[in-house]
Amino acid sequence: MEKKNILSVKNLNKIYSKKGSSTVNALKNLNLEVKQGEIFGLLGPNGAGKSTFINIIAGTVVKTSGDVNVWGFDIDKNPRQVRASIGIVPQEVNLDPFFSPRKLLDLHAGLYGIKKNERITDDICILTFNRKIEIEAGQFIFLWIPGLGEKPFSALTDDPFQLAVINLGEFTEELMSLEPGTEAYVRGPHGNAVSPKPGARIMAVAGGTGLAAVYQLARDFGNTEIFFGARSAERLYFLDESAKVSDLHIATDDGSRGHHGVITELLEQRLEALSSEEREGLVFYNCGPAPMVRAAEMVERKYCSPERIYNAIDYWTKCGVGICGACDAPDGRRLCVDGPFLDAADRNSATQ
Repeated sequence: MEKKNILSVKNLNKIYSKKGSSTVNALKNLNLEVKQGEIFGLLGPNGAGKSTFINIIAGTVVKTSGDVNVWGFDIDKNPRQVRASIGIVPQEVNLDPFFSPRKLLDLHAGLYGIKKNERITDDICILTFNRKIEIEAGQFIFLWIPGLGEKPFSALTDDPFQLAVINLGEFTEELMSLEPGTEAYVRGPHGNAVSPKPGARIMAVAGGTGLAAVYQLARDFGNTEIFFGARSAERLYFLDESAKVSDLHIATDDGSRGHHGVITELLEQRLEALSSEEREGLVFYNCGPAPMVRAAEMVERKYCSPERIYNAIDYWTKCGVGICGACDAPDGRRLCVDGPFLDAADRNSATQ
C-alpha cells in the first residue's frame, strides 16, 4: 500500500526584495515530498533557506509562488487546517523569564472557576463555569485541573460555559465531586467547526456526552432533529434546552422514556417515513460511543450517500494537535485536526 504524502512542495519560490532593485532568492523552485512515517531532515549552511521554508509551512512567511500541501491541505486554500496540522519545537527555551508561572499558564490556557456542579446521576454531572468561552459548533476544548490531569470535552454551551461529564475513569471521577470555586484551565478551542450547507436538514444522533457536540450545532444552525439515546430515563439530561432548538427524539433501552429500544431504531423509523425528496436534503452528524456511531452510520447509508454523514467518537481525541497519533483513523485522518467530525465517504472512516 502506497503511503500518503504528509508534505508535498512543488516549484516553491521565495524572493526577498532589498532596497533599490536587488533581490534575494531564498528558495528557488524547491520540490520535495515527505511520506507518512518518514523522518526528513533539512541540512544546509546559514542562508540556505531552511528557516524560510519552515516559516512558509507554518504560515508566518508568505511564499512568492509555488504549491505547498500539508496532509492534503493547500496552504493557500486551507491555511487554518495547515497550521493545525503542524507542531514546532523551538531550539531554545521559549518562555518569557519576566513572567510568573501563572502568567505563563494564562498564555496557553484560560483560567475558569467552577460555579456549579449539578449531579444528574451517580456518574453524570454538568459543570457550569464562571465565564463564557469562544467556541464554534463542532470544536472541542481540553479541561486541565492542576494536580488531576487533562481531558478533551465538547462544550455543552458556550455562554455560560458548561460541560457534560460522565464518570469513565480516575479523572472524570474527580470531576464529579469538584466544589464550586475550584479553578480549572481550559485549552482550545481545537478542531474544525462544522459547516452544513445552507438549507440542509440536520439529523444529529447522540449518546452519552455526544449530546454536547450536537446541541450547539442545533442551536446555531436550526432546522435540526436530535436523536438522543440512553440506557434509562435518569441518564438523560439537557432535554428541555434541546427541545427548544430542535425536534427532539428520545429512546431508552429500558423504555422508561421515549422509544423502547436503541436510538438507531428510532432513527430508521424516522428516515423510512420521509420521502426520497426529503432525504435528499439531509445531512447527518453522529457523536457518542463508538458502537452507537457505527450503528447510526449503517442505518444512514441505506438512505443517503456517505458524503453527507459525519462521525465523531467522543473519547478518541488526546493531544488535540495531531502529534500523539491516538486519534488516527485507518485512512490517516486525525480527529483532532481533520475533525472531530469526519465524513464517511471513505470506507476506512473513523468508525471502522
